[in-house]
Amino acid sequence: KKNDVKYWRGILGNPSKELAPEMRALAIKMLFKNGAITSDELLQIAKSSPYHNVRMEAFVTNRQIADENFTDALKIALQDSYEIVRRLAAATASKNGSPELVPYLVKMIVDPLTSQREDFHAGMGLRTFDAETVIAEMEKVRGNYSQWFTDEKFESLAKRLRASQASNGKDYA
Repeated sequence: KKNDVKYWRGILGNPSKELAPEMRALAIKMLFKNGAITSDELLQIAKSSPYHNVRMEAFVTNRQIADENFTDALKIALQDSYEIVRRLAAATASKNGSPELVPYLVKMIVDPLTSQREDFHAGMGLRTFDAETVIAEMEKVRGNYSQWFTDEKFESLAKRLRASQASNGKDYA
């Protein structure tokens, strides 16, 4: 049934809790292969699905489409409850390059609940954005996380961001 769009639409839209979430994820994949799902639909799935693997498939598929909705898809994924979705989004955010993503990546950096893997990808991603924009965003939120994100951590990260930007500037020149 790989080319049966009606069948896969039925699977994706089936509200039964008896249907395995993996079938819904497969439906997204098959609809994409048949050119029968849009980025708007994938955004809605990412916002509303209670199943982590379905939200992940929605994000990964939206990453393949990468149209005008992709920045919104990244914003949703950067806040997902499933760690691997957040990690994939953090790793992808720097490739997208939208300054709208800076607050989401900064939140990952300053939040003590962020995993080391997410922190790594967010930190690497932030180096691709304007250092002063990132530092200004960190300044805005650091008071909310002052016990975790100390002045020492703030200054260290700000120094690394500025150094990275200077180094990148030399490389680009």
